[in-house]
Amino acid sequence: REVVGLVLFGHVARIAALKTSYVHGRGQFYAARQRPTRVPQRLLWQALIETGARWGELTRACWQDLDVQGRSLVLRAEHTKSGRTRVIPLRDGLVQELLALRPVHQRVRRRLVQPGDRVFLSADGADHQRPTTSARIGFRRILQRAGIARQDSSGRWIDIHSLRHSAASRWARNG
Repeated sequence: REVVGLVLFGHVARIAALKTSYVHGRGQFYAARQRPTRVPQRLLWQALIETGARWGELTRACWQDLDVQGRSLVLRAEHTKSGRTRVIPLRDGLVQELLALRPVHQRVRRRLVQPGDRVFLSADGADHQRPTTSARIGFRRILQRAGIARQDSSGRWIDIHSLRHSAASRWARNG
């Protein structure tokens, strides 16, 4: 019974997608085309809030910088604001989730992951270049879905860098 419900739901969802594509004038070929694999972005945002790293530091981290045994991530001096290398400890769960991201990268890039490849890619599989409008828009969407106001009662705005401060507050709270 549940399987039939899922099949029917899938069929209903496909019909809805077809109707949407027809309504917006793209047609049946657009609706039927194969969609590329997308790189999930949740781990990037989770790593930002857990590590306290800056956007540029984290998005430039490569697979060779991830120490699985030591459960840490090395932020190289050439990418840090202070110009010094930092080693950031990671939770076991985050390390395992990052390792699970490797096959996704291989599917998206259609090749084996190299040690010099970035750990965090954009949704379409490209390297993040610098803080872009799309990253800020993505962050705003996350806040909106979570029901978090972009401005607090004191008039302070929440931006990507605020995740760094949130990480520090969490560390202080946990000793």
